[in-house]
Amino acid sequence: MRLDERRIGEIVSRYVSNGNVEGVVVVSPDGFPVYSTVNGEKGERAAAMAASFVSLAKRVATDLKEGELKRVVVETDRGRVVGVPLVKGLSLLVLVK
Repeated sequence: MRLDERRIGEIVSRYVSNGNVEGVVVVSPDGFPVYSTVNGEKGERAAAMAASFVSLAKRVATDLKEGELKRVVVETDRGRVVGVPLVKGLSLLVLVK
């Protein structure tokens, strides 16, 4: 399955249409941003961490034989960070207020 710019836009639109979403980053397995609505240093840092964040959560689910990872969520006092595995090792990171 090929994930092209149009498809990435469709995925991102689903999340950005929610008024509580601060930003969305689609990241390569190497941690490079493929698409991002988060600008500047925060966007670069989010991209660099997203691949590891989702990869580690996938490993935990697999090693504990809990099935396939759907999403991983970190809740903070300012909101949530949601990581979702996509196709071909890509990851989606959603920053929610």
